[in-house]
Amino acid sequence: ATMVISWILLFTFFNKNPKLRVVGLFGCSTKTAALGIPLISALYEDSPRLGIYTLPLLIWYPAQLIIGTMLSSRLSQFVEYKLNKFEKESRSIQPDASTSQISSRVEKRDVF
Repeated sequence: ATMVISWILLFTFFNKNPKLRVVGLFGCSTKTAALGIPLISALYEDSPRLGIYTLPLLIWYPAQLIIGTMLSSRLSQFVEYKLNKFEKESRSIQPDASTSQISSRVEKRDVF
């Protein structure tokens, strides 16, 4: 669920940057173990169930590595597709060379 929520938020904020979206997908959820285990240990340091409280975080990290490995080729294809799409869109928006040369000549005449 964390990866789905982070993917939706990254799509919202970084729609035109697919590389950042993929990095954020894995970066958002890896902070959980690094911050969660010390926090749980500090809160429940005297509890005999400390191991059970940290177990979901300890399982999530290796599971994320496995999920990430399975998704890596698909995400790589996604980044390539999006970059090619944005490049084609930017080329279609830019005026062709003959139009830009004519407009630059007109601008030079207007200056003098």
